[in-house]
Amino acid sequence: MNAGRLIHPGPVDPSVLTLQDEHRSNHIWNGYAFQALTCRRADSCLSKFQNLDSRLLPYLISSGFYGVYCIETIQTDWSLITALMERWREETHTFHLRIGEATITLQDVGVILGIPIEGDVVTSSEPQRTKDEWLDLCLELFGVRLASNAIVGVSLKLKLLMDALPVLDNNATLEMVQQHARALILGLIGGVLLPNKSGNRVDMKYLPLLRDINRIGTFSWGSAALACLYQELCRATKPETVQIGGCLTLLQIWVWERFHCMRPDIEHSLRFLPIIDPPGPLGYKWRATKLLRNIPTHVLRVYRDQLDQLTEDQFVWQPYHLEELPAICLQGQHRWMSKVPLICFEKVEWHFPDRVLRQFGMLQGIPDPCDTIRDLHTIDRRGKRHVDWARWHEQYINLWINYQNFVVNGDFGVEHMDYNHPYMIWYRSITRMIIGNSYPIPNHRDERADTGYRGIGAGVESLIQQVQRMDLLFEGYLPNHMEDEDIHMMLECRQIARSALTALGEQERIAGQAPRAPLYDVTPPQRKQRIRNRRRVESSDTAPPSTLEDPVVNVHPPAPSSSVASPPTTQREYNPPSWYSHIECSTPNQVECVTQVERPNDPVPNHERMCTQVFTRRNTQRERRAPNRYTPSQ
Repeated sequence: MNAGRLIHPGPVDPSVLTLQDEHRSNHIWNGYAFQALTCRRADSCLSKFQNLDSRLLPYLISSGFYGVYCIETIQTDWSLITALMERWREETHTFHLRIGEATITLQDVGVILGIPIEGDVVTSSEPQRTKDEWLDLCLELFGVRLASNAIVGVSLKLKLLMDALPVLDNNATLEMVQQHARALILGLIGGVLLPNKSGNRVDMKYLPLLRDINRIGTFSWGSAALACLYQELCRATKPETVQIGGCLTLLQIWVWERFHCMRPDIEHSLRFLPIIDPPGPLGYKWRATKLLRNIPTHVLRVYRDQLDQLTEDQFVWQPYHLEELPAICLQGQHRWMSKVPLICFEKVEWHFPDRVLRQFGMLQGIPDPCDTIRDLHTIDRRGKRHVDWARWHEQYINLWINYQNFVVNGDFGVEHMDYNHPYMIWYRSITRMIIGNSYPIPNHRDERADTGYRGIGAGVESLIQQVQRMDLLFEGYLPNHMEDEDIHMMLECRQIARSALTALGEQERIAGQAPRAPLYDVTPPQRKQRIRNRRRVESSDTAPPSTLEDPVVNVHPPAPSSSVASPPTTQREYNPPSWYSHIECSTPNQVECVTQVERPNDPVPNHERMCTQVFTRRNTQRERRAPNRYTPSQ
């Protein structure tokens, strides 16, 4: 049997993950070796404020950025962020893990960062400005006249701003102290909380919000940070993406708090963390020395395989002890379970806590269908500098203000979701459980490409499913054949199958629901050839290139293709050679064109080569909904 038919990666029911064909995981299953995403951040500018002046502390506290400053810089594990992003789903704004859906909620933002959740949305109705007018605003806010090269488009170079700030001596006036406080807050916004992918600049749209230093804390910076992170994760699921921005410090600490198999150890004897007053947020503890002796780091294959084999005991649904947290972590907790839009200027992303009720200590059932309104992702600020975003997104701002009507309710309790739980049966049908395809390709293995760690998640799941099917066959056969003479052998075979499931920690699958059989053949992964001076096959004397050459790490795959030869286009005439034969076979999601090549003049007798090209069939029946058509149910 073809190894690719042993397991179906999912989803079997495409009603929820309607964008699976466009998702990065689809290309990973088809053999593309992606590199880890480049995680952009711009917090190096904060080194100027490493030793905080006590005169700036009251402004950090009143603005709500004290918790972000306490956490400071935490090294980002690019591979960890990438492996988790591969399980992010734009349709639900959740991570689809093997044990169910999980996501970063407003609760996580408040507890980890201590940033305000309650308040006005982060937006403004300021008029369009010229570069000179922006420079004048910088002079007003920070007390320094910046050079014109400090502004690039609509962004401000943070390093040039920090270098231009004068030393805050003992004779500094109150106005100078406030100017330094604004610069520090802007550095925290552009470097930690809301960083873009530039790596050294911050969008100047935040500058007008800093004019009144006493009003900075009235904005919901926590919801703005979560909106930007959601959008960055959604965009990173596209195969062509190579960079990611957003508050990745929040995402990494979220992983450490919940995934036991990925969190480093912190020894109390090695902390050396100063006691700060007032106390910092939960994320402050991760500034301590971390011991990495028991976990892998910076290896994408290992992280991906760990997520493919994640079990219930390796994930913590409720890691926070709210009664032990300082007040800075509990701001706006009445909004934590509100099903509302998250807004940051042009960005609008939906918050769906009803899909992750277990994170709030509630019983999880099959959630209602949700709509993240994909068209909102197409809105950006290019050509819209004059737009009043407060009016543009007025309908969503009203929903944020009236959040009381959209608070999710549920029954409190902790329930073990075993394999045959109704939620898990539904969840397995609508999701993709396995990301990494570990099936080898017979006679096409390149030993140099297989060095290092090799994932086994898909292979282990396939083994478990086959043993489970054997157990179910025995269970159905035995009641009707108890009088057979060789029944003892069948009983022994059933016991062997059940012992194997128990040894693998999957005893819940014994005599449980049978796994869904694949609706179509799942092709095994295909090695990607190193592409140099790629040429089309146009001559009758030239054979297609071999698939035995070195694979390449391709971060811009045009389509899930297993062929090394480009398909002919209509721009140039294509004359197939005499040895060309064409076979077509269709599947529900793909059209696979297989070309067999037999070269009669080849020095090796009976030598055959095969090239395969898989084209994704575009779903033309998906409805495109306008942003103003969404009305959440009360």
